[in-house]
Amino acid sequence: MTPRAARLPWVALAVSFLASGAAQCGSLSLTPVRAELKPGQRTTNFELKNPTDQAIVVQAEPRKWSQDGGRDNVVADNGLIVAPPVIKLPPQGRQVVRVALRNPQSATVEQSYRVSFREVPPETPDVSTGVRTIVELSVPVFVAPDKPISDPPSLSCHVAGSGALDITRNGPVHYRFTRLRSVGSGDQRVLHEGQVYVLAGASRRVNLPSNTTIRAGDTLAFDAGGRDAQTCTVASR
Repeated sequence: MTPRAARLPWVALAVSFLASGAAQCGSLSLTPVRAELKPGQRTTNFELKNPTDQAIVVQAEPRKWSQDGGRDNVVADNGLIVAPPVIKLPPQGRQVVRVALRNPQSATVEQSYRVSFREVPPETPDVSTGVRTIVELSVPVFVAPDKPISDPPSLSCHVAGSGALDITRNGPVHYRFTRLRSVGSGDQRVLHEGQVYVLAGASRRVNLPSNTTIRAGDTLAFDAGGRDAQTCTVASR
């Protein structure tokens, strides 16, 4: 290895895709970027593509996803099987990756996972390109509860100190929104833009813009891409 190669910096770029469809980031393209296993369904597929002119290797790892204290918690877990776990993609190549439940079990609450697809740095990097970005894509996989939902799930909101809001999902399935707005009388402020998941029975903290004041009794609207829009009234602790 030449001295220049030894000093070649690697920059890790972790990306969590939170919507359905397809996405591309650097040397990886992935579709879909979200999966939901319905009752009785054990498997789903992802397709990885290498849009570059260099061969790459990708390591796939399943992880259990929860939310605690308003924050995401993702840990290694064997509840899902990913095959193949190591994907070798030639230039302009593609590979179907299957994700399956290891031991399907009856559950009354949706189970949440993420699958990480991380590019493995080559043993002999191309030093002519300078800084090289190593991409990691993290995609959600949800396992639906066995029984139909009898009551529509709802949201509750609490002020979490200065400049933050705790959003709780009251129900057995997650909720995803793309925009949070204040809709009080004469008040149509956008408080947050960008996709956020609130997992079943959990709370997710969202930071608000500076100089934003939210009080108990304020009404907030959650936009979910044209469907399942909801509102909630901010409660006092």
